Amino acid sequence: MYYKLENGKFTGFYENNNEDGTFIEISQTDWNDVLNKQSLGEVIFYNKKTKKLETVNLKNYEILENGEIVKDTEKLREIIFTQISNYKDRSIENGMKVNINGQDLVLLTRQKDQTNIQGLVIAQIQKVPFKFKNEALEDVLVEITLLQVKTIFGKGIQFVSENINAETVLREKIKNMNLQNLETFEVEKEYEAVLHRETIKL
Repeated sequence: MYYKLENGKFTGFYENNNEDGTFIEISQTDWNDVLNKQSLGEVIFYNKKTKKLETVNLKNYEILENGEIVKDTEKLREIIFTQISNYKDRSIENGMKVNINGQDLVLLTRQKDQTNIQGLVIAQIQKVPFKFKNEALEDVLVEITLLQVKTIFGKGIQFVSENINAETVLREKIKNMNLQNLETFEVEKEYEAVLHRETIKL
């Protein structure tokens, strides 16, 4: 078994070397090893330094150029931007923690949830059964007063705004960040540090 090189780049495996080009023999064991790693998602390349056929698990902001790994800083930055935006969306969708009569529950803060709460504020109903979520994400009906409805409406709006602000702050933070710092940036840790979640007592 052979592999072919063109301008120092690996182009494929061949059973013989009777074609034009540079062919290097590879043992059956090494060939199987390389193919197994390729099946796991690694990329085959010719390492000019070691003069061997090797594999590497490229990250989604890395490419191979002339047998060397090249990291795209701007692509990584865009990836992190997307991760921050997705984390914000999940944070809003998962809602905020509230404590009602000693019971820890979750208030959903999606747009449709805020619209429903606003409807209750407009209706001015003095007491109403309201649906929260428990830690197991099961529906829990709790009777709350109009004052509590107004409180969760305001706090819900505030929570969404704080999440939008957290996204803005982090996007600004990484806008001019170098590659080394981008590679060690932890979206969840940084986001939670900016957001400062708290449990609202009703």
